[in-house]
Amino acid sequence: MLSRRWQTIAPLAGVLWATTSPADWTDASCDIYPKGSDHAEKMVPCVFSQRQGYITITREDGVTHDLAPVGDLPGNFRDQDGRPVYRQSGLGTAGLIFRFEDESVYVYWDTSALHPSVEDNPTAPFSAKDYDATALQGCER
Repeated sequence: MLSRRWQTIAPLAGVLWATTSPADWTDASCDIYPKGSDHAEKMVPCVFSQRQGYITITREDGVTHDLAPVGDLPGNFRDQDGRPVYRQSGLGTAGLIFRFEDESVYVYWDTSALHPSVEDNPTAPFSAKDYDATALQGCER
């Protein structure tokens, strides 16, 4: 037989637990494309979180996107300033694309591109990131 105190506390604890909703979040990599561009302006670490249809993308460059679902069609959102945002397919299981008024944000679940290995860079310790195309040529006599 439960004491009176537990008979009162147990149902209350159950109600409080049932009304909370956990948020899912993950570290990600965000590629930022200026509107109309097919070249990423930058790649930054970011955190993607989702709870009850609401999405937050927190970028390491100080930008945060708070997205609220709009209407019954999936993929339609408004940002924290009331501007429309559209989630598009195209990355499959690799991530998500969000189209804002002035840029597109490609959210990738794999963050390995943020930390390239020296073994993957044959020009290390020099970088070729400032060039559109590079090629390695062997030295022959």
